[in-house]
Amino acid sequence: MKAIRQLIRNPFTRGAFFSLCVIAFVGIFSPLLTPYSPIDAKPEDRLLPPGHLHYFGTDELGRD
Repeated sequence: MKAIRQLIRNPFTRGAFFSLCVIAFVGIFSPLLTPYSPIDAKPEDRLLPPGHLHYFGTDELGRD
């Protein structure tokens, strides 16, 4: 119990735990956070360079 109390008092541990909670929240609720499907393809948008619609461009299937 003493070791657990020391971990709880450590600000680095609290920050790491908070970060893990945020990552878990985003991972669990990601379908609700974005309206786009990760597997929808648009063949007409294939191999586009980065721009305002596709920040990192598109791949050979037209996916973001």
